Amino acid sequence: MRVRSFSTFFGFIFKLILTLPTVSTTATNISPVSVISRVDREHARIKAEQVLECLTSLLSTPAKLERFTAALPVSRICLLLLGDHPNSVVASQILLIIGLTLIQSPSFNRKFELVSGWTVMKNILPGAWDPSVHVAAFDVLMGRLGNPHSGFRNGKASGGPRVTCPYILPAIISSLDRGLSLIVRGVGAGDDEGMLA
Repeated sequence: MRVRSFSTFFGFIFKLILTLPTVSTTATNISPVSVISRVDREHARIKAEQVLECLTSLLSTPAKLERFTAALPVSRICLLLLGDHPNSVVASQILLIIGLTLIQSPSFNRKFELVSGWTVMKNILPGAWDPSVHVAAFDVLMGRLGNPHSGFRNGKASGGPRVTCPYILPAIISSLDRGLSLIVRGVGAGDDEGMLA
């Protein structure tokens, strides 16, 4: 069953990518054998991050996000894409997907909680924390991801800021705790993957 869901997921991603005009003409002219023979293994992580950024960009369109959430369990997909030890690029992109999904469906909080997603975020985010993750986490907390009803417009608060997703707060506090403990122990910025940068 897991293999079937992965194949469905990647089939869906491939169909989404084919909707882009420049990619679709190239992708239709490439045979599966030629794709396998030209895999660049030296830059796999960078290319995977670019694909994740492309997916996030596609999901920022409400219609495509709706199709994506209808076809797949987004809470589990986010955890699958996050992995055990994500870097800051992956963590910020997953937080962006979570924020977009929260705007579309406020019940996503509960769905993500049912798969222990918020607990996983609390344990994993501190290791990937950097300024981009900081911005993404607080955007999720405050609901500032393009939501016109969040109380923020053009960077100015209208009616005051509101916390729209308190479930992310333990992950933010855990990251703060980790950063402060690194400072107390005297670990430099270069010693812990830019945690204090």
